[in-house]
Amino acid sequence: MFANILVVADQLESKKTALRKAALLCQGVKARITVLRFLSEARAYTKSDLDREYVTLKEQCADLSKMGSVSVDVVVAKDIADWVLSFCKKGDFDLLIKTGHRSETDFYTPTDWKLIRLAPCSVLIAGQKQWKKNPVILGSLDVKSEKPVQVALNKKVIATMASYSAFLPAKMHVVSCIPVAKPLLELDITDLSAKEQKHSAMYHQKIDNLLQSANFDHAKIHVRAGLVEKVISHCAHTIKADLVLVGSIGRKGAKGFLLGNTAERLLRFIASDVLVLRP
Repeated sequence: MFANILVVADQLESKKTALRKAALLCQGVKARITVLRFLSEARAYTKSDLDREYVTLKEQCADLSKMGSVSVDVVVAKDIADWVLSFCKKGDFDLLIKTGHRSETDFYTPTDWKLIRLAPCSVLIAGQKQWKKNPVILGSLDVKSEKPVQVALNKKVIATMASYSAFLPAKMHVVSCIPVAKPLLELDITDLSAKEQKHSAMYHQKIDNLLQSANFDHAKIHVRAGLVEKVISHCAHTIKADLVLVGSIGRKGAKGFLLGNTAERLLRFIASDVLVLRP
């Protein structure tokens, strides 16, 4: 589980999305929690302004204080993402929680993208919807790849789900995609049903082996063929997932900004909370 958590509080005091999701995920653990509220450099703040913001934030964190050691601060910064990335590295955090914000084009803002790509720790992009009383959690597994980093990510997804099942009355699901190249889908020359019939049993067996090796055998398995992000998002919509877990090593440099990754593309299709796990 996560022991050192950084929460970026919503800029509007009336919205407490990030704080609410932090409280949900911190149940059953005694974590160190740091909560930051960012203010824009565009406005000049007096010491009284900053003190008032600090007191308000402290009051909003009352519930979190019951779950661990909580420290709060108010930061005036020009670039939130750069400030947070630098702070994450210095503080050795293992989870960053931030509310996702959509732009007019329904894409997430540059701040969200930058944190997902470059944060050294796992990142929860929280949606506005509240979780159900018995939440539905969906873990995404890539069982086709044998790369050590992907094997480690699969194990971390399952271990995280198992940890949550210990204190949440959640319904657990896992999904894995039988990948199909996008050009083949666009040309409509791939029989998805035939591909599923050919590979589904093997995928199920691999997932069963992973679950059993983690002593976690109460997750419903879903295997579908198609584009990874479409398969995961369709499954999330079908089961009405409150939280989707996906592994990602992140991407850096020009290649990353051109290609993106599954975690980033997934955010375009679903409104559920998305927990991007690092190896």
